[in-house]
Amino acid sequence: MGKRLIGSKKFNLFGLEALTNGRNLLGFSAGVDSTCLFFLLLNSNIDFDIAIVDYGIRAESKSEIAYAKKLAKKYKKQIFISKAPKFKNNFEANARAFRFDFFAKIILESNYQNLILAHQLNDRFEWFLMQFAKGAGLNSLLGFDYITKNVDFNIIRPLYNTKRADILAFLKKNKIKYFVDKSNKNQAFLRNYFRKHYANRFIKDFEKGVIKSFHLLKNDYQAIYGNVFVYNVANIFICKKDSALLNLYNIDICVKKLGYVVSSKQRDEILKSRYSCVVASKFIIDCNDRFIFITKDSARFSHDKQIRNILRLHSIPPKIRPFVDLNLLEEIKNIVDKT
Repeated sequence: MGKRLIGSKKFNLFGLEALTNGRNLLGFSAGVDSTCLFFLLLNSNIDFDIAIVDYGIRAESKSEIAYAKKLAKKYKKQIFISKAPKFKNNFEANARAFRFDFFAKIILESNYQNLILAHQLNDRFEWFLMQFAKGAGLNSLLGFDYITKNVDFNIIRPLYNTKRADILAFLKKNKIKYFVDKSNKNQAFLRNYFRKHYANRFIKDFEKGVIKSFHLLKNDYQAIYGNVFVYNVANIFICKKDSALLNLYNIDICVKKLGYVVSSKQRDEILKSRYSCVVASKFIIDCNDRFIFITKDSARFSHDKQIRNILRLHSIPPKIRPFVDLNLLEEIKNIVDKT
């Protein structure tokens, strides 16, 4: 890409081996983190294309899209652009879901293996504080890993242990243009409140300790949850019933793989339903005496009475039956019989 970037050697990028050997899509916004990551990936000779969402709610949106197009043209990257609808409420959650669905659609249609996201250390710590303040267990506190295996692709976060101050310094030293989302200063959003009052200063003063603590907590997480097995049959996840803690953990992992993060309130509702409910209108959970099944609402089979009876006799839960045909039933039986 031309001259070596100043300060690039300071960055310890995670997941480069997987990125070197795969087709990669970078979730881009033209903001601080994704712009930094764009140039670090170029500097590391990682091949990638970019995808950006235009939410159309800020004056800078058109300029951000234009900048993304300019970078794509200059560095010969394919660019995917989507215009988001206007969300009437819960903007952050709806925007996140729309963005993820957009990325997933591109990945499936264009045969990418990896989605690259620019989450960094401050993001991780902000999430930790938000969950800690609400009341959360180890699984929820840790949030994302640097590599997450989704159903159809990997999500890789190379800036996993990089603090925001280093990212800003890198952009400044190399005189790289980026945009600042002014909504990040709006403290009506809880994350921004934690960022301003707690996270930024704490990371500045205790960066190494935070990284070490995250590492140790991850080891504890592996010790507690490492031997849990979840099976996937055509995006129908199956896990054996256990304690409420492990059941919720399994459900949480499965729904994350399907592209959604279950809230604390939704976990309570799942427990109250005894593992038979629909989360966020499209994630279906049901169970029988031994197993919990999780899937995403999608194409349904039109079963006659005979097939419905066969599924019932094999203990396929009612909410899951529309997504199972006789071929899938055989695969599910093989798993259930061996577990």
